[in-house]
Amino acid sequence: MHIHTCTHPLTCSPHRSNGRAIRFIIMNNILPSHLTYAERYDLKGSTHGRKASDRELQKKNPTLKDLDFMDRNTHGLQVRIELFTTLVGAQ
Repeated sequence: MHIHTCTHPLTCSPHRSNGRAIRFIIMNNILPSHLTYAERYDLKGSTHGRKASDRELQKKNPTLKDLDFMDRNTHGLQVRIELFTTLVGAQ
């Protein structure tokens, strides 16, 4: 990513929309596409239009989205306290 942002300086530079500064961050996928997962999500933190399409759901390994995650995990996720502490401490 560093090489990309150095060679494309507008990647993380602020852009303006309706008077607000907006930054774009481009990221690579970190999960190998050749592996099979029980569930795979593309989470953006938004619910607007964030449901996998019928076409996507027909795939062998569909990529689910934010609303799919919320529908399938109505009580949230439970993780061990050690993992939670590690994740929160990593911020």
